[in-house]
Amino acid sequence: MKLQRFDSGNILAGKEEKVWREIEKRISRSRAFSPRSGFGKRWLVRLEQQQDRARRSKAAWLAIGNGVATVLLFGLLAASLQPLYTDPSAFVAFVVNSMVGVLTFALILFEVVASILLAVPPFVWMLFGMALFTGVAISTLLIRRLAF
Repeated sequence: MKLQRFDSGNILAGKEEKVWREIEKRISRSRAFSPRSGFGKRWLVRLEQQQDRARRSKAAWLAIGNGVATVLLFGLLAASLQPLYTDPSAFVAFVVNSMVGVLTFALILFEVVASILLAVPPFVWMLFGMALFTGVAISTLLIRRLAF
């Protein structure tokens, strides 16, 4: 059953209540439509397909972005190391200098960490470990309780 149109003159003439009652009657007399069987399943399949397409699109854009960044990074690296290609002695000096720098940094870091560890008494480290373990245990229990 199709709803008929009401002209705007009826509403403007102060007959709004009558028009709304007529609309409500017609809506209440009309039968409700139900979807065809399998509607929910079809809708879920379509939703999964849309989500899958979105995931694949994001993955493709991420791969493209990573590829472009990698090419740019290696291009900049190659451009900055270009003088080392022409002179083998400069390359050897660069490698030795880099290795010495890395080893020096590692030794300094080790000394700093060792001095901190040795400056604090073992009892304080035990208290710190117990407090850390307690905090992790409590937060894990809270997260599990909130998640389920």
